[in-house]
Amino acid sequence: MFDVLDKTARKLRRRLPAKTIVAALTMGSLTAAKFLLRFQNAGKTTFAGDLSVWERIEQMSDDLAAQN
Repeated sequence: MFDVLDKTARKLRRRLPAKTIVAALTMGSLTAAKFLLRFQNAGKTTFAGDLSVWERIEQMSDDLAAQN
């Protein structure tokens, strides 16, 4: 997943401002982290681990989306 993000960022480097690319990479990384946590949790939508970790990821994702 992260390899795809890196390749995409390299393609966009000449077309978009750096701030936009960093925001897109951050959102992609957060999404990848959510998918990895779901895979770890057998695909269930409820997180079986430390709920404060999941809540922090969700909050970072929401904050980033609101800013960009």
